[in-house]
Amino acid sequence: MNHIAILDIGKTNIKLHLRSETGDSIKQATKPNSVSDTPPYPHYDVESIWRWILDHLGGWQIDHNITTIVITTHGATAALIDRTDPSTPLVLPVLDYEYKGVESANENYQRVRPCFSETGSPDLPAGLNLARQLYWQYSMFPNEFSKVTDILTYPQYWAWRLTGKRYSEVTSLGCHTDLWNPQKATYSSLVEAMNWTKLFPELRQATDIAGAIAPNIATATGISTDCKVYVGIHDSNASYYRYLAKKRGDEFTVVSTGTWSVAMSSHSKPSSLSESQDLLLNVDVNGSPVVCSRFMAGRETQLICDQLDGTIDEDFTVSDLQRLIDNSCFCLPSWADGTGPYPHKTGKIIGELPLNTPPAAVATLYLALMIDKQLDLISSSGPIFIEGAYQKNNLLLGILSTLRGNQELFVSKDETGTVTGAFMLAKEIDSEDVVSVKKIEAVKLRDIQLYKKKWSDHCDN
Repeated sequence: MNHIAILDIGKTNIKLHLRSETGDSIKQATKPNSVSDTPPYPHYDVESIWRWILDHLGGWQIDHNITTIVITTHGATAALIDRTDPSTPLVLPVLDYEYKGVESANENYQRVRPCFSETGSPDLPAGLNLARQLYWQYSMFPNEFSKVTDILTYPQYWAWRLTGKRYSEVTSLGCHTDLWNPQKATYSSLVEAMNWTKLFPELRQATDIAGAIAPNIATATGISTDCKVYVGIHDSNASYYRYLAKKRGDEFTVVSTGTWSVAMSSHSKPSSLSESQDLLLNVDVNGSPVVCSRFMAGRETQLICDQLDGTIDEDFTVSDLQRLIDNSCFCLPSWADGTGPYPHKTGKIIGELPLNTPPAAVATLYLALMIDKQLDLISSSGPIFIEGAYQKNNLLLGILSTLRGNQELFVSKDETGTVTGAFMLAKEIDSEDVVSVKKIEAVKLRDIQLYKKKWSDHCDN
């Protein structure tokens, strides 16, 4: 029987999945995605990741015939390679996008940075705009940068490692990079101004095959050289793709949750975007602009729980939530600097925190209000589908259903939505067979709409 391996590199964890051709899960492996603080700057240990990938692919191949590999990764990341030097093809380490040192180039970077109306990319902190990373590397390491033959966005870097084939792809180029003009479907003015167009390989779609697995990788893993490797896709877009295929033109919103909460609307208009609230244009697998809203949900949850000496995994009840509402105790944004709908606010808790309230209750109520705000900002219409890390937080989902009123809320029954979306790139399979959802019922909370209004007023003042 033939099998498909899906590599899912998230900001927090790296996962490798093995599925049958019908989508059944066979095996899964996970490792933390750690950042190395060794010079010259914080970076991902790609060689450690590479060894881990090869070890698992080789081990799985013994009992399972792997014929296809698909890659999905987080955004805002690229590899600078010199394809003429096979001994050390990586010119500089793959930079961690949370490194604030890149902001030292901001003054000069702003002179070439395209306007928001061109790219749909808000001006984000640290290295969250990929072009800012590249500009900083270009400025700080001119000798090394002069050797760069190719800039590979992260999914395509791993496809290149597996096949030796170099491609660019729009879901990674179009996720708040400053490198792409989504409405003209071409590179931004910055790329032309920096003379970088020649450094981006030929564009291919995520649904395209990059090539067969390279002979040396086949030898190392035992996988046949007939194994196909796909070009790869940005992770939030992989989740979105499941519903893009399923809804076929209907209005809908997907909220992909994890380190980031990314709300993606199928029908909102780019003209409605506000740069100052972490609204942006992503690009779907077909190259179409997608209006999005983001905040750093997973990171903020951790920071809130840390301040209150708890964890998000603690048990809590509707009564705990109701006491927060009755006491007018508000958790206000923003806990992750410079991101989300309120990037210039500082996270804090105001009002009397009821005695013995689990920190998870505080964080969950905050998350529900923030996701609701995201949905308002993108004028969400039609059904809402929740994917990712918060699928199992039933009270969060119930609060959100209450806040959305008549807008139906569904949660994916698949805990690996990003992986399933990536799987669907390789298999022409009816999305009805792989997209299974459950409707979420509202949680009854007294005065929740009044509480929401007061919370919003505090946020805006």
